[in-house]
Amino acid sequence: MRGLMMSLLLVSMSFVFGQVRNTISVHDKTFVDRAAQTGISEVEFGKLAQEKGESQFIKTYGFKMEIHHAELNRELEDLAALKNLTFPIELAQDKQRKLNELSMKSELDFDNSFIDLMIEEHENAIGLFEAHLQNGENLDLKKWVEKKLPALKEHLDEAREIKNYLQQR
Repeated sequence: MRGLMMSLLLVSMSFVFGQVRNTISVHDKTFVDRAAQTGISEVEFGKLAQEKGESQFIKTYGFKMEIHHAELNRELEDLAALKNLTFPIELAQDKQRKLNELSMKSELDFDNSFIDLMIEEHENAIGLFEAHLQNGENLDLKKWVEKKLPALKEHLDEAREIKNYLQQR
């Protein structure tokens, strides 16, 4: 009898912990939406940098943003699908406005405006990811965030290096 009770307790505990792992909170849903919007915009900003950038550093960085963030988006979209979350496919209005403003810059202004935007966007993305590590509930999402955060920090460091280079020329 005691063994049966212990078995039932273990089964119910594993069920409860499994449910916690797969639970999606409002914070988790908001994170997926905001992270997706950030990723989608990074791809679009990167494409624009390849077209309009004057410096080869800007063009190369733009290519990297397009490729890296497209991959992050695919991974997040797959994870969102597993959690039955909708994944946005269009830019949010604020991101579209920033893209439009950036596209209107002259070649002389574009490089500095682009790299300033990349610094701002990556600082915001890092803040979003770090907040999710603290406040997110879904363990799978938190693991994904933990794996991807170093790449975002690397992108920010690279953007700061490019900004320094642009200021010195």
